[in-house]
Amino acid sequence: MFCNGLYNNNQTSLIKYNDIFYFEGEGAYSKIHSANVIIVISKSLGQVEKESPENIFFRTHNSYIINTTKIEKIELQRSGSITLKNNAIIPVSQRRKNDFLDLLKKIN
Repeated sequence: MFCNGLYNNNQTSLIKYNDIFYFEGEGAYSKIHSANVIIVISKSLGQVEKESPENIFFRTHNSYIINTTKIEKIELQRSGSITLKNNAIIPVSQRRKNDFLDLLKKIN
């Protein structure tokens, strides 16, 4: 499955969902972080969230959507953080913590 319609410097790129570690929102734009490249797209994180498969991606914070298959370590205190397999540390908002814990129960 591909994440298509990604525009970067007037070019369309195709990237496999499985290759994406996380999305990072910056206003009307989002960054796609993969193992090899960071692509900036002209879609808000809300749009990315609607278009991404729910069984793979989870919005941990207002500014981040993670690929749940790329989780390396989880630290959940009051809010928390997730370390991904590329060593990126992604925050988990206090508001989304319980939904994330529910997701973990379904995965395991």
